[in-house]
Amino acid sequence: MKKKRTIIIKNPNLQKIRNNLRTILINWQSKEWNLLHDEYTKIHYDQAGRVRASKELSKHERLKVGRIQEQMKIIDDILDSSICKCTVCGASEKNMTFNPVAKKWFCVDCYKLNQDYYKDTDEAFLYP
Repeated sequence: MKKKRTIIIKNPNLQKIRNNLRTILINWQSKEWNLLHDEYTKIHYDQAGRVRASKELSKHERLKVGRIQEQMKIIDDILDSSICKCTVCGASEKNMTFNPVAKKWFCVDCYKLNQDYYKDTDEAFLYP
């Protein structure tokens, strides 16, 4: 999106649907991230639970760890750039505002708070 946009849902039934869909997506992200982290842990830690140094890992293991970390980052980025939760407070059951400068979603309260904070500064353009 190129413009500031606020999505406000007033109908309680629609709010419930929105919140449930957001919860499903957040739970999916958490589950996928945890599966990848478990896989990472199996490779990066030895039987006694000590961290294995990078030089102890085979080339194949190092490549696999790198791929796992990339996938974890992608999954984090998916949720961070989505409307599912506020970038600042993490709220997922509120109306959201898209900030085109940051390219992130904020709950209406956090957006207003930041907008008021930056209003009389040189950085007012950050929160149009």
